[in-house]
Amino acid sequence: MIHNTQFELACGICLEMLALWPEVECIQQQLQAASTVLEGVKARQDFLTVAT
Repeated sequence: MIHNTQFELACGICLEMLALWPEVECIQQQLQAASTVLEGVKARQDFLTVAT
């Protein structure tokens, strides 16, 4: 069983994390989108290399 103070501390940290979470999620989505674009560019280059 968690002591009340530890539980409150954990909750405080969680709430702070949740407050930051939308920003973190947004950054992750932007990075994912960027890597998807890069993969598409690389795939196109590979295709052109094979085609020529």
